[in-house]
Amino acid sequence: MADPVTWMAIAAAAGTTISAVGAIRQGQAQQNAMNYNVQVATQNQQIAASESEAAAGILKQQTEKQIGAATAAYGASGVDPSQGSASDVLQESARSATLNMLTTKYNYKLKGLGFQNQADLDKSNASNASSAAMLGALGTAFSGYSKAYGMYPSTGGQLSDSPNSAPSGMNYPGT
Repeated sequence: MADPVTWMAIAAAAGTTISAVGAIRQGQAQQNAMNYNVQVATQNQQIAASESEAAAGILKQQTEKQIGAATAAYGASGVDPSQGSASDVLQESARSATLNMLTTKYNYKLKGLGFQNQADLDKSNASNASSAAMLGALGTAFSGYSKAYGMYPSTGGQLSDSPNSAPSGMNYPGT
């Protein structure tokens, strides 16, 4: 039967192993979560690009209808829409619509850039989670195993088979 010091060393080594494996698993779970976030942010960036084109298309249609209606109204009232202030108003409406469309595309571009930045950050966090988990596990292992080794008597790590042997300074019942 092993002495209490051996059992304590075994328990310490087992606890250290469990802690190290737990740190690795936690890091893997965090890395998986970050990788999922990368996928979501990338999809959101693609959606923002599609929304940009759709919104610009809608603005173009609305502008064409408004300019068409204004042109028809000028014609119905006997004003030539290709001359004078009527022409100026229609040209200004077209410039304003172009500016609105470009602003809309720019805003969606910024939205997409925000998603891309988030994806890049999440990629970095995923990589860091994996590295941190491995370093944490190694630190736990080295610390725990050195403590377990320190529980052995100062005889080079060798324990006596005698149930009455104890490290110096430690007294067990019956020693």
